[in-house]
Amino acid sequence: MSEKIAITCHPQMDPQICMFEVAYNIYTGQKYNFKTPEQAQGSPLIERLFSISGIDQVYVENNSLYVTKNTMDPWPQFAKKIGTEIRDCIANEKVLISTDLQAELPQGDLATRVQEVLDQHINPGLAMHGGSANLLEVKNNDVYVELSGGCQGCSMAMATLKNGIESTLKREIPTINAVYDQTDHTQGSNPYFS
Repeated sequence: MSEKIAITCHPQMDPQICMFEVAYNIYTGQKYNFKTPEQAQGSPLIERLFSISGIDQVYVENNSLYVTKNTMDPWPQFAKKIGTEIRDCIANEKVLISTDLQAELPQGDLATRVQEVLDQHINPGLAMHGGSANLLEVKNNDVYVELSGGCQGCSMAMATLKNGIESTLKREIPTINAVYDQTDHTQGSNPYFS
C-alpha cells in the first residue's frame, strides 16, 4: 500500500527548501520544526530524513514536510531518497512522529511566531547597528516589515532584508514565502536613497 502513496514536491522561493506533500496523515493537526538530528530521536520518519546526507532541517505540519538542505545539490537528487524513506517508514512504523513533542510546539498564530523570531533572533543583531525591523502584517504567508533607526535609508537595507531577516525567518518558520520591505527609505536622518 505504501508504494502507492502519492508524494508531491513543491519547490519554495528559497532554493534550499522544498515542500513534500504526502497523501497520508503524517502528523494530523500538529506541527513541529526539527532543527537537529537529536530533536528527531523517537520520531522514526524524521530520523530517516536526517540520515540522508545534506538534509539540515525538517518542518512537519499535518501531511506536509518542509525539508531544508545545506548543499547546492539539486532537489531531484534528494526527492527519490526522501520519497523512499517516507513510504518505507509509513509501511513499517506504527508511530511516524513522537507524540511527546506536542507540548513543545510553538503557540499562537503565524504573526505571533514571526514577532517572536524578530524579537529573539533578528532585532538584537540589528540593534547593534542602531536599527530594528518592525512587523506590519503577515498575509498569505508573506511577511511585511518596516525598517527603522539605522536601517532606514541604509545602503545595505536590501541585503539585510534578504540575507538576514528573510533567511532567518524562513529557517525558523519554513512556511514563510517571502519578506517584503515597506520602509520609506527616502526619509530618515541621512538616507542613502533619495
